[in-house]
Amino acid sequence: MPEGVPTLFSGDKLYGSGVLGPRTRAAIRAAAAAALGSVERAARAAGVPHRSARTLARSPWRAITRTAAAHGCDLIVMGTRGVRGMAALGSQTLKTVANSRVPVLVCG
Repeated sequence: MPEGVPTLFSGDKLYGSGVLGPRTRAAIRAAAAAALGSVERAARAAGVPHRSARTLARSPWRAITRTAAAHGCDLIVMGTRGVRGMAALGSQTLKTVANSRVPVLVCG
């Protein structure tokens, strides 16, 4: 991700203005595609059936839980923390675990 470009999970930096410019949206989409591509390649190589999705949302945990439910997913896989801090669990991971009806696997 280029320096100074807000990420999907960077809180007010991303949503403060209410509108993202086209270059910022493109940078976020490129970073998401690279991250998902890496995971998709690993899953394919291991023979793990999977489905991935990406979306730009004001509330990432809501988008994650709604997308998983809409696609009939049986598992959500997330990292332990986001880009903002060193807490044991990132805020979006915590909210997803607390609110999802689909099981969530948290990886460190």
